[in-house]
Amino acid sequence: MTLMSETEAPSEREIRALRLEASIDGKAVVLTDIDRRTPGVRREVRYQMTVTEFIAARDTVKSGV
Repeated sequence: MTLMSETEAPSEREIRALRLEASIDGKAVVLTDIDRRTPGVRREVRYQMTVTEFIAARDTVKSGV
């Protein structure tokens, strides 16, 4: 699922994207941040957490801790 996408106006080329998806084995959630704003440079950062960690983080936010 694409959470955010930024395109370059003249070429309509995607220069930034933030995606959330399941890992291949289905045991984790992967957040990928792709940045192509600098010509010739592609920066990709992946954050991975298990489903249990994801639910615990959500519960922490809900309880206001």
